[in-house]
Amino acid sequence: MSIAQMEHTALGALLLPDGPFTIGAGAGFPAPEFRPGQCAFGDRGSRFTYVMFRATAGQVLTQGDVIAWDNSFQAYLITTALARRGESIGTVYFGGRTGDPGGLPSSSNWPFKYTFGAAGIYGMWVQTSGMSLINSNTTFVLAGLGETTTTAGRLNGPAVATAATKAIEGVNIVLNAPTFTGTTTIGSNILTSVSTLQGIEVGLGISGTGIPAGNFIESISGDTITMGNKLAGGSNLATAAGAVTITATRYVFTANTVSGSNQLTNISNLGAIYPGQIATAAGIPASTTILSIEGNPGGQTITLSANATATATSVTVTAQALVEGELHEPYVGATN
Repeated sequence: MSIAQMEHTALGALLLPDGPFTIGAGAGFPAPEFRPGQCAFGDRGSRFTYVMFRATAGQVLTQGDVIAWDNSFQAYLITTALARRGESIGTVYFGGRTGDPGGLPSSSNWPFKYTFGAAGIYGMWVQTSGMSLINSNTTFVLAGLGETTTTAGRLNGPAVATAATKAIEGVNIVLNAPTFTGTTTIGSNILTSVSTLQGIEVGLGISGTGIPAGNFIESISGDTITMGNKLAGGSNLATAAGAVTITATRYVFTANTVSGSNQLTNISNLGAIYPGQIATAAGIPASTTILSIEGNPGGQTITLSANATATATSVTVTAQALVEGELHEPYVGATN
């Protein structure tokens, strides 16, 4: 019979910062609930590491902020001045997923932000592997290259590498509009012989010759994609046959609006759509944000921060572009 070395419940709500703690010799209690450096694993290849983060009173962390830590797992928001060669990095993760509801009284963007009520050292889970939001000041021009900036927690994508540039190795930034080739068959919603799945995920809109407007990726199996369509009167069946170039669209979806209501229904696809993004469309006031995304696949409802000014079906909505990437045990390294 084996003896358990550690016991704890599933992460769940424990992904929120824990503390503050008093750290040091003779500090007494409270003590961290997890051991600094302890790892936990989630679905879709995700991995999380427990680190100790020193926060100031009222400091706000947002999901996707980039954090670095040393070999004793003392963590800090990454910046040009502080980032040190060889230190691990990860992204802030509070458990927020595309389908999680928002709107708790404490935050309109729950669970994507957290405000520290008091200064101190907190225990916190950061994501070190898997798909993650990554907060960035600029678009990444050079693939695989990033640099830290004086804006704490955010990466920059330089157009040209310089002596001051730091490579964020192990972070693959997702393209906003990846392209691939696939073979269509008239009257079928199946794409075969898909050339690549890099940057492709379920929920993204797709377009190309013979692919009806409003089609999105409903499922992926090997090199085969099944298409869906939720446009009013729309079809998911290809209208042409042959090998075609296909563009996957992030941050764009269709929905029904009702004048005087802040609810969007009949959502076409939710790939790369998150609470907190600005939503732009005809009949939606400027600077309106997504407060929450609720419901089961195929029947989600989006709650906005403002009411629609028109009633319409299958309105094209463009959400604020975000930087997303795949984390693979990344660390900070100099390029010079």
